[in-house]
Amino acid sequence: MIAFLGFYLFGFLHLLVAPQNVEPQPAGSVDTADVQSVVEHCAPKNTAFTSGEDVTYKIAFKWGAIWLSAGEVSFNVAPTKYNNRDVFHITGFGETYK
Repeated sequence: MIAFLGFYLFGFLHLLVAPQNVEPQPAGSVDTADVQSVVEHCAPKNTAFTSGEDVTYKIAFKWGAIWLSAGEVSFNVAPTKYNNRDVFHITGFGETYK
């Protein structure tokens, strides 16, 4: 009963603060420069890696109570262009020990 009253009260308060007489804008009235500005502002900033970074991982697995080395994998980050945009090209190379 209390949940129902809360839901009913929330709906009533929503009607009080909801904007009245809002006219929908016609299609195509949005300026594309404004949209591009918002997209650039909201784009995530890369703080995880930079160009030229190399990282190598040693791979191992557990078989029962014994850890066995299996191989290595390396990743390299290089700057490049794709569709006239600056992007990172990440390559990976792995090999087993035996």
